[in-house]
Amino acid sequence: PRPGPPQTQKPPKQKADDVLVAPSGAQALAQASTACILDELGGALRYYTCAPPAAALVCASVAAPSTAAFASESPRTPPEGVADYIEAELEAPGPGTFERLLALMRRESIDFSLLGPHPPCRTSEDSVRVRLEGGWEGVTLHSGAKAMLLRAPGTEERWILTVLPADKKLSWRKVRALKGKATRMATEEEVARVAGCLPGAVPPFAAAFPAPAECMLDEQMPQTMNFNCGLRTRSIRMSRADYERIQSPEVVDIAE
Repeated sequence: PRPGPPQTQKPPKQKADDVLVAPSGAQALAQASTACILDELGGALRYYTCAPPAAALVCASVAAPSTAAFASESPRTPPEGVADYIEAELEAPGPGTFERLLALMRRESIDFSLLGPHPPCRTSEDSVRVRLEGGWEGVTLHSGAKAMLLRAPGTEERWILTVLPADKKLSWRKVRALKGKATRMATEEEVARVAGCLPGAVPPFAAAFPAPAECMLDEQMPQTMNFNCGLRTRSIRMSRADYERIQSPEVVDIAE
């Protein structure tokens, strides 16, 4: 038979799903971002499945702090033979001056009476009432030793503690004639820093202060002295003779 005409082979017909379409700009950007994220995730997985670096080992070896590290400090213990502190007495500036004063008097074997804790006294009148209510007899305004901290004039700090009967007023004329015209009352902040206590709690003992101060005692002070002793909630009674022996004040006329 006669051969027919040569047949040409047609390429297979492509399906719609097999057609490759070039991605648009937005699609290309999305594909690149996805590739970046997958790469970072792979790196993180490799890091945590391998041995950690030295820095990570150091951190891992640090133990968590124990609960004891956060425990509150134990309460401050008062001097021997003294009633426990109440919360108000532990507030700043604290009982430091009171403790120094007691230590000084015990070291010198001074005979004294201690009352407290009692209701806080800021004024001399409050002190008389509270001491009488606490059982002390013969307490008068005149027997109260009113202690006032002053600052003398000058560029350098110089402090003066004046002590006088509570029923008398400080004579600024007399004090300034002795210590300088610009002598003034100490501020509340200065009292806390120099005397170590709050106004109204200042004892007549500059020797118990955390900072140095001179001391002037009015000559009218009676032979029995009652005073707040570094805390508004504690009082001391003692003789003027013992007071002068320990403090050695300058005895002058400063009251009116």
